[in-house]
Amino acid sequence: MGSRDYVVEFELDYVLNYDGSAVESNAIVVCDRQWFVVCHPVVGLSDCCQLAVQTRLVSVHTALDVLADYELTIISERYPNDNYRLVAEYELMNDQYTPEKSSCRKLVISGHGQPPVRFHGTVQFRLRELLRVFRPDLTVETETHNFAFTNGSEQVYANIFFLNTLDSVYFSELFERYKRGVRRDVLLNINYDHLLIFMTALCRYGKPVLDSYNFDLLLQLASELKVNKMIQLAEMYLMKSQTVPLVRKIEFALQYNLMALLKRLHHQLSLQPPMTALYALHTYLHDSGESLDHMHPTVLSVLGVEEDYIVY
Repeated sequence: MGSRDYVVEFELDYVLNYDGSAVESNAIVVCDRQWFVVCHPVVGLSDCCQLAVQTRLVSVHTALDVLADYELTIISERYPNDNYRLVAEYELMNDQYTPEKSSCRKLVISGHGQPPVRFHGTVQFRLRELLRVFRPDLTVETETHNFAFTNGSEQVYANIFFLNTLDSVYFSELFERYKRGVRRDVLLNINYDHLLIFMTALCRYGKPVLDSYNFDLLLQLASELKVNKMIQLAEMYLMKSQTVPLVRKIEFALQYNLMALLKRLHHQLSLQPPMTALYALHTYLHDSGESLDHMHPTVLSVLGVEEDYIVY
């Protein structure tokens, strides 16, 4: 289905009962999915809990996969002037969006005393795209999906005619070999799980689809295999992303030669006050635990920090 953006808002009220079990908020149904928040304690910390957005299918027969952004805002009744906010983008909600995966995006709240604690919150969704699944299982060979990619022991199957449309020298070469009767290619240097993730991102929906969990892996493999449509998709994601730090965007742009992204970042920095880049660098180093001597000189140069400015 085509791109379709709109916002869903609803209220959530829940109580954390500190018995080790998770507590679910009330839910709403959108696109044949229930959307709700799960709250559960953090092991070993009596006044700490974590909250994450989750989704589950209402009907497996009609459901579409969903590419969505959301913003979770939480206010505690005990401290009504404090609020907590989590922003997630390009979340791919499908049958692989498990509680373990959703908990990678979580709010950790502490210092509210012993439970029960009542929270009030909102989740604002922006549904980027509703996706129809054309290829649910790439490990199964079909009449049209009959070209095998293998790491030597396991394989995934794809339609080589479709792959040939992705502006890739690698796939174009395989297409020519396919016409001569070749039906497989061996990729010993790629982990099978990574290969499955990459080919699923290319083929599951009949077009390349990228999500925030896997975009760095997809960009890496697309660069190695020269799949230009996926590279362009990843570059567009980085241009639009509000959650990827500026420094990481510069690193990606330089590592993968994403010149359109680098040009845009240069332009954005030129419009900002001089200290903006330094503040972004300071924040990134603090959050990542890295130090200045780990930064590549070219990254620092893009930020306006020349080597002779630094005193170690």
